[in-house]
Amino acid sequence: MATVFMKWLETSPDKYDRGIRWLTLNQLPKLKARIVEQLIHPGDRVLEIGCGTGTLAVMMAQHGAIVTGVDESAGMLAQAREKVSEAGLNDRLTLVEMEAGTLTDHFPPHSFDAIISTLAFSELPDAERRFVLAECATLLAPGGRLVIGDEIVPPGAPAKLGYYAVRLPLVLITWLLTRASTTPLRRLPQELAAAGFAVTETVSFLAGSLAIFEARIVAESDSRPETIPRLRHRITLRALLIDAWALFFRIIPPYPKIRPGLYAIGAPDDHAPVLVTGNFDLTVRRVVRALDGVADVWLLVADSAGINVWCAAGGGFFTAEKIIAVLKTSRLAEIVNHHALI
Repeated sequence: MATVFMKWLETSPDKYDRGIRWLTLNQLPKLKARIVEQLIHPGDRVLEIGCGTGTLAVMMAQHGAIVTGVDESAGMLAQAREKVSEAGLNDRLTLVEMEAGTLTDHFPPHSFDAIISTLAFSELPDAERRFVLAECATLLAPGGRLVIGDEIVPPGAPAKLGYYAVRLPLVLITWLLTRASTTPLRRLPQELAAAGFAVTETVSFLAGSLAIFEARIVAESDSRPETIPRLRHRITLRALLIDAWALFFRIIPPYPKIRPGLYAIGAPDDHAPVLVTGNFDLTVRRVVRALDGVADVWLLVADSAGINVWCAAGGGFFTAEKIIAVLKTSRLAEIVNHHALI
């Protein structure tokens, strides 16, 4: 049932688009129009990360850019291809299904004059977002620019209070009607700086809660690995409540899930085994319960859309591409000295 429901969402991307427009109070079209009019030039080689149903990609191609749009959703890309065909832009716009964490596997360095993304970076796990920003620095040509339009938490206590007062009801209504939502970015300028970028311009919409960041490369990326979180088996009220939800209401989203990434169980070293699983919360905690205090291992959690491994694999959500993406973004190759996955 879970996979059927998720597949239904992917084949109904119009609901997603409509939901995001409601959630941004129809400011997203204005943001995209400004990107095209102010930041895209005829002849630019443009990569759009998370192109979705292709609205912005088509606008940029119509403006004279040579566009490559990438997205992990086959359903979204199917809608995008229809828009491209209807607009007669097949010679200027290429669409590719891929994970954001595998960009440099598909494109050589310095391939693009501009990299654009709207409401996509906020949907990436923290480690993957930082990894993709560093990949963007590799893919941009000298003088190239990175443009990110996304939701942020506005600075200042009064602005934050107003933001949450307006946003929380919108999130609830949007989720109930469309099963779509967004997550605000909190530290994007700092993450851009760590990837070697400097923000050259910021334009705000919707009382500062929606913004366009234009950034350019000024330094080498700070590529030091971050501290790897450890997982322990603990019986808590929260865990019991999540277990109850996962066992009896698992077909009803939102699914309890763990952030994808690399975790330590016990005190693993560079020789320790690496186990791979999906990010369904109950699955992860059952694995931890079986291993905590018994073995020192690395646990690599791939994005399975919060669905258990069996259903996610059958529904196309737990795939080789997902595992490859988290292998790269967790930088596992720098941590262990072997290539064995369990």
